[in-house]
Amino acid sequence: MPKLFEELKRRKVVRVAGVYAVVAWLLIQVANNIVPALQLPAWTSTLIVVLLLIGFPIALVLAWAFEVSPDGLQRQGAADAPRGDQIPVAQSANTKLLYATFALVLVVAIFQIGERFMGNRPTLPAPSGNELSAGLSPLRAALPLGELERFRNSRLRSYVALSPDGRWLAYTARLNGTVNLQLRDLVTGETRTVVEGTLEQLFPVSPSFSPSGEHILYFVNGSGETHVVPRAGGRPQALAVNTGPYTVAGSFYGAPAWLSEDSVVFTNDGGVVETLHIPTGEIVTLDIPKIDGEANIYPRLMEDGPWLLYTVLTSEGIGSARLDAFNMSTGEVKNLVANGFNGHYLRSGVLVYMRDNGLWAVRVDGQQMQISGGERLIEDRVEANLTRGSSSYALSDNGRLVYLEGGDVAAESSGADRWVLSSRNGERLSLDLPANAFHPVFSPDGGQLAVTVQQNASALGTGASEHLLGYIALYQLADGSLTRRSFTGAAFRPKWTPDGKQLVYGMLMDNAWGLWITAADGSGQPRQLLTATEPVWPESITPDGDGLIYGIGLFPPDGIMRLHLLSLQETAATGQPLLEFGDRQFGAVISPDGRFVAYTGNELNRDTDDRASIRDLIVRPFPNVNDGQWQIASSVGNAVWDSSGKSMYFLRGSDIYRAPADPENGFRQSAPEPVFDLTASISGGGSSSAPGFAVSPDGQRFVYRELAAESSFFAAEMTHAVLVDNWIEKVRQLLPVTN
Repeated sequence: MPKLFEELKRRKVVRVAGVYAVVAWLLIQVANNIVPALQLPAWTSTLIVVLLLIGFPIALVLAWAFEVSPDGLQRQGAADAPRGDQIPVAQSANTKLLYATFALVLVVAIFQIGERFMGNRPTLPAPSGNELSAGLSPLRAALPLGELERFRNSRLRSYVALSPDGRWLAYTARLNGTVNLQLRDLVTGETRTVVEGTLEQLFPVSPSFSPSGEHILYFVNGSGETHVVPRAGGRPQALAVNTGPYTVAGSFYGAPAWLSEDSVVFTNDGGVVETLHIPTGEIVTLDIPKIDGEANIYPRLMEDGPWLLYTVLTSEGIGSARLDAFNMSTGEVKNLVANGFNGHYLRSGVLVYMRDNGLWAVRVDGQQMQISGGERLIEDRVEANLTRGSSSYALSDNGRLVYLEGGDVAAESSGADRWVLSSRNGERLSLDLPANAFHPVFSPDGGQLAVTVQQNASALGTGASEHLLGYIALYQLADGSLTRRSFTGAAFRPKWTPDGKQLVYGMLMDNAWGLWITAADGSGQPRQLLTATEPVWPESITPDGDGLIYGIGLFPPDGIMRLHLLSLQETAATGQPLLEFGDRQFGAVISPDGRFVAYTGNELNRDTDDRASIRDLIVRPFPNVNDGQWQIASSVGNAVWDSSGKSMYFLRGSDIYRAPADPENGFRQSAPEPVFDLTASISGGGSSSAPGFAVSPDGQRFVYRELAAESSFFAAEMTHAVLVDNWIEKVRQLLPVTN
């Protein structure tokens, strides 16, 4: 062994190793500082380390095989010098110093390398305290979340939230028909399920932690409710008032957030910001200025107040949104960022927000609400839906960042949705209907579809958010042509008269709701059937073409839904009350013989805590609706009668089912059967109160909106979040303090 070391020294291998280690360490330090400054990809530093590791054994081999002499580069042994058996004392001291230096540099290099390659463990220590740590380098790690499927509506893989101290990560996990709210301890790596949900009933989205981190607020998709669950575990509690995300034309914008440990702040249906005191149920409307066509979403308290940060959604969509701040003490409003959404203020005086698919930052005086210096792009690949204004990132008060890396999922998944015409014998035909078409209804002869073609409806005001508004069009199944049939206002939910000659639809025009009727062939002018001060829409027309059942009112808990009956033959008609519901009831359809009316709702489950998740198919006599009541099926979506009047089709989960609805057998309930195997690829294709599918008059063909479950975009995949500890240090480097 001593001779080996002597030979390594003689061939200068030890010296080369020491010099290489020093140079490598310096390069790593330089890269650690210039990579963020130049906004290079995060993997640049890792690549440099890998290249240096690969080069190290190569340098040692070259040092062993070659030496630099006055005659140039020569192979070792060409001019072998004599060796003695004794090492001089001075040389021994130098050797020890060289070894000590090499060992020290090697330890530092190993630490630097380990910091990067061991950083993908999910057990990083949580930063201590609520203040940001200065002088520490950001540490980036890959955080495995498991096999996840994308959400069909937002296209996001997960909704994430961090506790204020950065220790706890809450995230949603969708897989195989379930959507659970998971909680991970980022210190121990332990993960457990906090809330369980199913796609057929309820599931949690948009979680957020209370200021203490002891409670989690989340929106319940499927009921419109907002729940609170203890972080330590326990039964979720529904808030007394619906504080769900602001909804426009079936799309969610923003999410409720905590104002204090016992209060939340949210955006109501009118785009107005309100606060809710949880123990008392008291609601206070904040006097934030808002013009028609705008909504104030993503309200979030900045530090301990009095400033409230929010996103102003304009009629042009999230791409033109801006960030404003409202002083809850003085009523003052400050315009902060002209183009951004979903902002988050850090206590260091940094405002972080989304713009396109990037996470941007700018310095802000938290007391005066004044921008200081220029804004900078910090992370350039944050998964977001730039149509719906949703994104997958979360920040803690102490500067820890978690996000999912990706692009604009709305653009990436474009073309995945399609309308399909399917027959009972398995034949399938893709229809050339636009992606923004909804509410399909077969004409009585089965040759056409009447649809709503959705348009931007964010400027339409209160009540419009529950409906998909746009214009009415007819689609010819024979040649695929699409012809517009309404040209004013914002129309929705067409219904054919039994003779196929006219269309009845709802419309919002000049801030007034109404029911209209027009000729299906385009002749003549539309005629208004009635006007209303609240949302109104057609549900079903009697077989003789004389009577129309229509829905009126706001969806609970903001209002009461009613069913009224209107004569289509009368002029200046007013509807007569038919049924009134204190909860959510949808989709009234009259049987082919005109003797019964069916609808879906939860009136049979009002005494259960999860009544919003249970919707039954109910049949009553018509028009004397109080003369009887029968349950046809449970856990269903909206339904339609078949042509015989003895059974009904409805959605359950992802498939179309058929259940007997025969008055001759007393509407005896029996197990529904799938119509045919569609796979789990059918979407509601419309708002929750209207069927997202259509059945031809002969009951042999079905039209529905398919989301291509076979597509790799929606398939389950191993998902990793990016975790950046002490991320604020990177922001500090890119946003130097300016005087």
